[in-house]
Amino acid sequence: MNALSRAALVGAVIAVAELLIGIYFHPEDDFAITVVQALVPFPLGFLLGWAVKLPRWAFVSAAAPLAMGACLFFEAAFLPYTEDMTYRVLAGFAIAVAGYLLTAWLFTPGNWVPRASVVSAIFIAIVATSSVQEAIRRSEPVGSLPHYGVPIPPGQLAAAS
Repeated sequence: MNALSRAALVGAVIAVAELLIGIYFHPEDDFAITVVQALVPFPLGFLLGWAVKLPRWAFVSAAAPLAMGACLFFEAAFLPYTEDMTYRVLAGFAIAVAGYLLTAWLFTPGNWVPRASVVSAIFIAIVATSSVQEAIRRSEPVGSLPHYGVPIPPGQLAAAS
């Protein structure tokens, strides 16, 4: 099994762990589950990266959760929020596997020019995404907010548009 396959396996196991945390961990506040889900990929990634013998596993395991966070940032910026659990589970699996694949590819030995190009493109995309987030939010017509269950007091709909 090559390094990228092992990295995908680690990402899939972390996605399952995140899913199980989301299903079975019910704290009093939403912040606690966010913190747990943000921190669990680090120790689990270190353990699994060492166990499957990823090349430069310490670097991969430290950087992959950050790549997963960047993928979540793009998902939140460009895709509409949905309560559909199937979509959320598949998106979580895709984000975890993509984060580990990208990070393992970046840290494998070889030519550094394509890797530097990919990292530069990701950095530029993050900067561009953060600069257009407000425009993306405003692109949805205000009149469709009641359709999504957002309560708008009478008379405020006309003032908001």
